[in-house]
Amino acid sequence: MLELVRKQARFFLAATLAGLALRLFFVLHFTAVVDDSRLYADIAENWLQHGVYGITDSGQVMPTRLSSPRFSLSLAGVISEQFS
Repeated sequence: MLELVRKQARFFLAATLAGLALRLFFVLHFTAVVDDSRLYADIAENWLQHGVYGITDSGQVMPTRLSSPRFSLSLAGVISEQFS
């Protein structure tokens, strides 16, 4: 495999640059915070602040089984890094 990469270095470089350009295009032109993002951020924040995997309803944190905690856990990690 390494030999193929060495022989076709220009192709792999061009493919990598095209992929990065496509990613940059999507990030710049289709950036949006949708309601799901706010919901998962709310769950992650409640998990960090109150120790409850839940959503805020009328000022109270209510436990939820809305989704798997994997995404909220990764958001909680990012949020905790920002405030430490």
